[in-house]
Amino acid sequence: MLRIPEGLVRINRQGDDLHIETQNVAPPDSRIELISSSEADWNALQSALLKLRLATTA
Repeated sequence: MLRIPEGLVRINRQGDDLHIETQNVAPPDSRIELISSSEADWNALQSALLKLRLATTA
């Protein structure tokens, strides 16, 4: 779920099934949810996302 000027866009993917939905209301929050079948370095991912956010707001 991502906030956009028009409201929100929700993107869900499971395997080959992709669903994209837009709504003209603001979401209660913005989030990224990932499910991985292999072990992931969640701290590195969080750090990279934070750096991206800081770079785009500067």
